[in-house]
Amino acid sequence: MSRRDDLIEHIRESYALVREYEEKITLSDDPREIKRSQRAVEQQKALIQGWLAELQQIGGALPADLVAAGPAAGPASPASPPAGGNRYEIHIQEAHGLAIGDGARVEMAGAAAPTPGGGDAYARYEVGLTRLLARLEARHPRRSEALVYEQRLRENLAQARFYGDTETRRAERAEIVSRLNVLAQDALGISFNELLAG
Repeated sequence: MSRRDDLIEHIRESYALVREYEEKITLSDDPREIKRSQRAVEQQKALIQGWLAELQQIGGALPADLVAAGPAAGPASPASPPAGGNRYEIHIQEAHGLAIGDGARVEMAGAAAPTPGGGDAYARYEVGLTRLLARLEARHPRRSEALVYEQRLRENLAQARFYGDTETRRAERAEIVSRLNVLAQDALGISFNELLAG
């Protein structure tokens, strides 16, 4: 399976999760469950945006089902201003492929501190994941395990970017990287940390 196919599958799964959580929000009477579901939707949307950005770099047209599903999982559209002419101001922390009309202006908030190699402080993990999956052949017996760790790490990175890094997230990331080190060493004879370094 190619990286493009992996990304498309991740996006499909996240769209399905978004629909499930939105249904929970609609049907639930429990404020805690509604709040948890809203956070889960935000996390899945952040993941989708990252995967769509990576797909855009790879190139090629999106499958029709993803094009059709796009608006449902994309950033929420702001409500139209009431007839009284009130102005609305929306601050966006990070946006990928966001189209805004009617003369709207986007001012990007400050991004995470860039690393010497470019990108933010978490970009090296994404580079390592790309290198690991590129080296694991489609039929490699450990590839599905690597894809699970990839999804867990990408979710962790998306949460760190979206909500800020915490001790819990750092500990979870260290655990995932440790497991990726073992997997990469067993499958490729090189650690994941070495793939991060290049």
